[in-house]
Amino acid sequence: KYIMEEIKGYPVILPDVEVMANPQKETLKDKPVSYFIIGYFAYVIALMPFAYLITYVQELDTGSQTYLKFYERNTYFTTDFSFGKLIYWMALAAIGFTFVVVVNLQNTRRDPFTSIDGSYKDIKILMPVALTL
Repeated sequence: KYIMEEIKGYPVILPDVEVMANPQKETLKDKPVSYFIIGYFAYVIALMPFAYLITYVQELDTGSQTYLKFYERNTYFTTDFSFGKLIYWMALAAIGFTFVVVVNLQNTRRDPFTSIDGSYKDIKILMPVALTL
């Protein structure tokens, strides 16, 4: 907050020293560690059924030699495209974003999908980028 004073006949805006000396804003350090621990386990428990159910999503056999050459590793020789892994990866990207906002930042933004400026630009960028990772 600011106060207006008059110095030598001219109006001057100065910071209110009393308000600056006693800020009432709640910081992240004010919340207990239990908030993080409970939030962490809530996310883990909520994801367990999703991780289990995603194993039932069928794979698509591409039959493509190009796909095989592109994804060939020392122990991974297949032409199958796993939709379950793709769905799980995309879901974890979005859930990880919300985890940081809700648990690590202790829900200071109130909406788990908003950026620091209140827009949705970060989540809009994350989801297409997660496809390329």
